[in-house]
Amino acid sequence: MTVREQIGLLGGAFDPVHNGHLALARAAEEMAGLQRMIFLPAAVSPYKSGEPTAPGPDRLAMLRLAAAGRPEWTISEIELDRGGISYTIDTLRELRDRFGPGPEFHLIIGMDNYLGIAGWREIGEIIRRSRFIIAARPGYDFDRISGEDRLWARRIREENRAVFLELEVPVSSSEIRRTIREGEDPRPFLPPAVSDYIDRHRLYRDEDRRDN
Repeated sequence: MTVREQIGLLGGAFDPVHNGHLALARAAEEMAGLQRMIFLPAAVSPYKSGEPTAPGPDRLAMLRLAAAGRPEWTISEIELDRGGISYTIDTLRELRDRFGPGPEFHLIIGMDNYLGIAGWREIGEIIRRSRFIIAARPGYDFDRISGEDRLWARRIREENRAVFLELEVPVSSSEIRRTIREGEDPRPFLPPAVSDYIDRHRLYRDEDRRDN
């Protein structure tokens, strides 16, 4: 019996990538036995208002710095190259075309995205094409999911398409951007090379730029 390669897919704006993203990637690798992790910086996310505050090339460069020394971590530019809103189903189809039928893909998402799962474009096709690794805060009450989201969430669980990873991520990219704008020290939340890059390029310091 051929053992399929297990590939994790971690998407987002990564504006900027921070230690919480990396902790999530490591925890997902361990839980699901992933052999490879692909980070997918979005051009524009359908789940956030506005465009990322740092340009794509800067977010890409920071991801590459954060992934340095981890050969199993790769950065894909397909959503940046495609431009516009980054829909998961489009990315899954493109990755399947590139990798062929062999690998099994695991979408790594947060509980906030899981709570709105019914709003994903072609969610039924996404469930067919991938598995889910869902990061939930410890002690989360799944009965909070309601309506159509509850129906899709139940299907994902009943079809054994997801595992739940208890992980507390104490920081967000928006909080880091606010910290930098207010002149506070973001280094406890960032890989050192990413922090140095932000300093060199003076990212997130213009208060007139739109925050998302």
